[in-house]
Amino acid sequence: MKKLAFIFSIVAFSLNAQISVGKCKSFSEDKELAKQMFASINSYRNSIGVGSYIWEENYYVTAKTHNDYLAKNGLWGHRRNETPGAELIVAVTLINNEPVTPELYAMLIDSCMNQWKHSEFHHEVLKAPILSKLQSTYIITVTNINVNILLTKYGAVSVNVVNYGKSKYITCILHLGYYTDPNLQLQR
Repeated sequence: MKKLAFIFSIVAFSLNAQISVGKCKSFSEDKELAKQMFASINSYRNSIGVGSYIWEENYYVTAKTHNDYLAKNGLWGHRRNETPGAELIVAVTLINNEPVTPELYAMLIDSCMNQWKHSEFHHEVLKAPILSKLQSTYIITVTNINVNILLTKYGAVSVNVVNYGKSKYITCILHLGYYTDPNLQLQR
């Protein structure tokens, strides 16, 4: 039986926006769901002819660090970092506060992907070409706003299950080209 979910998304066109969402009771990582989400992103990218990203553990650590920071501090939004790159964030609320199990993965992945595909900015990031030479950039223009992102061949996704007691949601962060320490930039 298909599980019901109420989907919410905060589309922040300011890459520095963070809002308070209240303190959670607990949160946990779901790396298997993160890997399947990453595979779904690559499947979509391949279907539109722009190629797959390669999972990079350093990008995962950065996405996970930010995801944990948001959960610990009751915040929602993009990082306040000057490092170039792309970051997509989405959340899916589970109405029934049910456990996140592999049986729910397809529904959660579809919900995240549909939100990103139906947001003009997020969709443009999903469609960005693969890096062809170091320091290549790509300009996304949405509603007269230009955003310059660093192209990459590498990326990763972090997924947290955030528990508020009476409700639960997953937060999914895709990082492309972000590091918490600029000295860790990949030179491949």
